Amino acid sequence: MSVKNIGRIIKETVKCIALSTDSEFRKYKVTSRNVKGRDLVILGNGPSLQKCMDEIKSYRNCDYLTVNLFPIKSEDFFEIKPKYHCMTDLCFFDENGTRGSDVVELKKTLKEKIDWSMELITPYGISHDISIENRNIERRFLNSNAHKFKITPFISKVMTQNILMPQSINVVISSIYAGIIMGYKRIYVYGIDMSFFKDFYVDDENHIVVYERHFYGEKKVDYTIQQQQMREKGILFVFETNALAFKGFKDIAKMAEFCDVDVINGTPGSYVDAFKKIKREKYNLSELDSKEVHK
Repeated sequence: MSVKNIGRIIKETVKCIALSTDSEFRKYKVTSRNVKGRDLVILGNGPSLQKCMDEIKSYRNCDYLTVNLFPIKSEDFFEIKPKYHCMTDLCFFDENGTRGSDVVELKKTLKEKIDWSMELITPYGISHDISIENRNIERRFLNSNAHKFKITPFISKVMTQNILMPQSINVVISSIYAGIIMGYKRIYVYGIDMSFFKDFYVDDENHIVVYERHFYGEKKVDYTIQQQQMREKGILFVFETNALAFKGFKDIAKMAEFCDVDVINGTPGSYVDAFKKIKREKYNLSELDSKEVHK
């Protein structure tokens, strides 16, 4: 093992010890609870999600987990009344950032419209916090101590203590991780299309132009102008970050396997191949395809 990797392992271990002795984290962290006989249904942001809502609502004896902007982008949020809502990207905590107006609306919605018991799951120790004055909402934390090596039975056991987690640059990975910690033995996942490579192109000025597609709509974004790392690394950055996301799905799938948790991908046409999928007799892939972005 290289000196660099030994250093990373030592750093991970020190963080694990620090989290184990942090009184605030221990008090509010996501932990195991009695969910015997119940399934967890996770709703990601992918464009196919809306087509699956009838199927999602048909589940019984389940708890729902939504992510990011779902509370302000879909009225279904107030129909299914999710037990959990998860946010991990810093942009959803910063009122002065690129998603500022959405953050303001999201905080207002969570404060004023949640009239059922819900847990808000966020990373511990983030630079921006989101304060919600609503007695119906309980804050719960996930660690942000990312494990960058092989997932083993021992490492999986450590991860269930919420002091170490698989690399997660996608909120759904963090959501599955939370579900495993809480003790769910069957987790259904929707809205993880991960079809990014169909939705971008490089123009004549070498700008990377992306159609960001979610279940609530799409918009055209010039990533080269918007993101510093994109200007520095170009198209390589797109593939590097998305490769990390796919690796994260593989890692959480391995953890689930070692923890005897069944994760099922219900997303039609999903490019995530880490989990077994719901087999459907037919669905029209052409309806899931993006527009011809080169035109």
